[in-house]
Amino acid sequence: MRRRLAVPMVSAAVAIGILGVFTGSASAASWEVNTGIETAYDPDELGYFNQRGDACAIGSPSGRVCFDRGDDGIYVRDEKNDHKSVTGYWLTGNRKGKCVNKAGFGKWVYCSKNFTDHKAIDIWLEYNGHKFLVTGNT
Repeated sequence: MRRRLAVPMVSAAVAIGILGVFTGSASAASWEVNTGIETAYDPDELGYFNQRGDACAIGSPSGRVCFDRGDDGIYVRDEKNDHKSVTGYWLTGNRKGKCVNKAGFGKWVYCSKNFTDHKAIDIWLEYNGHKFLVTGNT
């Protein structure tokens, strides 16, 4: 009698454990990944980000990442001539993402997003284990 109950109980425990693994991973926010579109727009040259108070990360040897509140745009510039792409990261509310610059050295790319207004946003670049972070508002 005990043996008949043991098999269904073990099967149920395994099924609950597997269901728990899938449920836990499904509820975690996944990265929104975009390859940026090359743009001739240069936030530095026009002084746009300084005038409007939008956020730019300064100081990373690999590049720059900027956020434009007006159009919810993430801009990423590659500043290291190493033939590697540079990625700008962002996090706001329960959303997180990456804007990848594959255009090459010295070029800006743009990733269009649609964020909820008036939320905090962190944007950053990573380089050699360091995070170059800027916090702003959407």
